[in-house]
Amino acid sequence: MRHCYWARCLIIAALAGVLCAPSARAHDGKPSLILHVAPQSGAACNDVPDLNHVTTMVSGGHYAAYVVVNVPDAGYEGMDHFNFGAWYEQAGVQVTGWHACTNKEYPSTDWPSPGGDVTLSWETCENHSTFVAGWFDITVQGSGTLSLTGGEDGTVWMAGCGLRSFSLDQTDLGWASFAGGQNDGDPQGCNPFAAPCHYQKIPPITHHFVPADNAIVLHVAPDDHNTCYDAPTSGEQVVTRARADATGGARYNVYVIGVPQISDNMTWGLAGMQFGIDYTRGKPGSEALIVHSWTSCSDLEFSGDNWPQSGTGNILTWVSPENCQVSSMVPAGYFTVSAYAPSSMALIPHPAAGSMKVANCAGAEAIIENYVKPARVGWVSMGGGIRGTSSDGCNPLLEPCDAVTPIRPTTWGKVKALYRN
Repeated sequence: MRHCYWARCLIIAALAGVLCAPSARAHDGKPSLILHVAPQSGAACNDVPDLNHVTTMVSGGHYAAYVVVNVPDAGYEGMDHFNFGAWYEQAGVQVTGWHACTNKEYPSTDWPSPGGDVTLSWETCENHSTFVAGWFDITVQGSGTLSLTGGEDGTVWMAGCGLRSFSLDQTDLGWASFAGGQNDGDPQGCNPFAAPCHYQKIPPITHHFVPADNAIVLHVAPDDHNTCYDAPTSGEQVVTRARADATGGARYNVYVIGVPQISDNMTWGLAGMQFGIDYTRGKPGSEALIVHSWTSCSDLEFSGDNWPQSGTGNILTWVSPENCQVSSMVPAGYFTVSAYAPSSMALIPHPAAGSMKVANCAGAEAIIENYVKPARVGWVSMGGGIRGTSSDGCNPLLEPCDAVTPIRPTTWGKVKALYRN
């Protein structure tokens, strides 16, 4: 019997090729998220400032506070998506609007209020190494500050189009001073491109990546780690699309990740999962996607015949209560695959049971998907593989992957009975 224990991790992905020459950060060459304050009139997404002359201190009035991304990485292939939040003192600084410079955005319900957050995503890669992600409309009514923030662990995760993930902490996030507003005695603001920033005024913030209901996520990563510990630990790290390569150079691990139900800030945990797999196969001898292997991260598994072929099913369990999984993102296992042509991979109901289920630490089950409404179940696209009208894949922690499916309680014993003999 194999026990798995999970730790937070940084997913470092291999990449190749340079789409544009990056601007190296002055003090350490890391990526940064910069605030640049400019007159509100005429604000536009193409107003990219000189990073050595960013304005972080102004007096009263009306302004546009630009969120500027800089990724000084020699192998940068463009931005797929990233998440960040904001904090400010409402007594002196009023945020009266937010304008995203992206194809898609997924704001929290309180965005752009203090403590809110947003995930920005591009349908086609944003291939500039320095670009404006959006801007806040600011009205200054008194002294105050505005700072960019990370997630619950203070981290901003950026997912590049080459599947490279970038991790930014608070020293990489800029802040601005309005009408003399101070942070730890500093009234000048901070440009992280020029020097590390240390904003001290952010209270504990709860972000909104983990949904209240159960979900199952698919995440695609380069095949260069091969352990259960290399799976994402938060929703903003999930990647749902990757390239294909006819010569066999596009080899990946596709992780199956369970997301337990959350209520009243308490997780119900994960003791088991039941699901099937469906993926693009192509013609014999010219397969679009080849699944080389499956690695389980659970204590026990009860795989169906011919697993992991497309159209087959599996049941994974963790010994409960001693090893019931209580983290917000639970790696259940991963497929090692090669994408030779446009293809996709999706979870489907277990073919023997006709449903997809999870069981919590108390043994209660929830049906979270059926053939009609896969709202809480993700899928991944490789090489532009299409499901429905999308070639982006889908992360159900950011958006419904279809309509909402009601959750119906049942008993885990009925599922295990399928494989007792």
